[in-house]
Amino acid sequence: CFGQWVKTKNSDGTMVCFAEDDNNIYAGTSGGGVYFSSGNGDNWSSNHQSFVVNKLAIKDGIIFAATPLGVLRLKNGFWDQSNTGLTDTF
Repeated sequence: CFGQWVKTKNSDGTMVCFAEDDNNIYAGTSGGGVYFSSGNGDNWSSNHQSFVVNKLAIKDGIIFAATPLGVLRLKNGFWDQSNTGLTDTF
């Protein structure tokens, strides 16, 4: 049995990847940064930092985003670069 898809909110870009941690869902976009939902996708919010996200990963509660500028890490509500040790970030 398949459920019905329901559009919940427009974003600043196309959704390109998703990650989940406990009861939270994160959606990376093609230009609107990362959106967050704690309500099973019923409501989405953004921290209003626009960037392209290629992939998302979560490790020990820390969210990482692979971007054209390298790896970004969500720390204290803001994204910062986490590229130490990477020799080629494109």
